[in-house]
Formats: sequence, structure tokens, C-alpha cells
Amino acid sequence: MATPTLPLKTAPRTSVFRALLGVIGCDPTLRRIFGKPGSLRVWDGSTEDAADFALVQAPAARFTPMSGGVDDWFSPEMQFGDLVVGVELLVRGTNVDDVMNLWWAIQRAIYPETPDGPLAIANKLMAAGATTGMVTFIEPAFDPDAARSNGYFLAYGRMKVEIREILNP
Repeated sequence: MATPTLPLKTAPRTSVFRALLGVIGCDPTLRRIFGKPGSLRVWDGSTEDAADFALVQAPAARFTPMSGGVDDWFSPEMQFGDLVVGVELLVRGTNVDDVMNLWWAIQRAIYPETPDGPLAIANKLMAAGATTGMVTFIEPAFDPDAARSNGYFLAYGRMKVEIREILNP
């Protein structure tokens, strides 16, 4: 878990981002895939967070909170808006199936195949400040420059979660 350096209250976007990363980080498949040190980057203050990926770390991923556009008013006390999470995936080799299957593994971590798994995760995200706890995969991961064929894919994808911000409790 990230330890902030500024003495501030935790924002809803921060809570939902960290809850989502907790879900991803606890998934047994993804823990196995991203088992090398520095292969799962989550902007928690680690020195490698901003560093370029090295091919020896593959497979690797970096989850980055991004702007979701304008927040809208829900009521005089509350706004809602999107937390967008950018996902970078480094995958060794030139078989695009690996990129697509890794993206699917991320989706399955958030929506597990157990009967109560998706509801439990949605409840966890709602407790952190998400509106419904539903994660939308708005841009599946792909490598925009796959033709360079240097023996790896550096793919990018995005997901979003609607959050609520209570401004005047």
C-alpha cells in the first residue's frame, strides 16, 4: 500500500484506485505472472514506478490513474466522475495472443468466475467510493507499434470506474 507524504485526507479517486490495485494484486494468476520484482508497478512511491520497462522484467504491467474528464453534479452535496486507469503491458515475444490473454486475465481478476466474486469486488470498490463498483474496460490493450517487431509487445489499455465525491457531508 502506498504511503502518502503529504498530510491530506484520502480522496475517493485514491481510495478506489488503491482498492482496484488490491484486487489485481491479490489475484493468484496475476501474482504468478507479475512475480518478478518491479514487474507490477502501481505508483506507490517505488523507485521503479516511472522507469522504462526492461525486457528482462517481462511480463510486466504499470497501472496509472488518468483524467476521466469533467465531474458532474449529482446533488448539491455530491459529484460523480470517472477514474480512468491506464494500463501498460510488456509481453515478451511476438505472439499477440499473449497480450490479449494477459488483458483477459486482468479482466478475470476484476470479474472472477466464482458465483459471488464479482459482487464482492464491486462491494469492495463501492466501499472505497465507487458509484456502482462496475469496472468498464474502455480500451483493450494493444501495441500501437507492433510492426517494429523487436521481440516484444508494449501494449496499452484503459479501464474506468465511476466514483462519487461527497463534498458537503
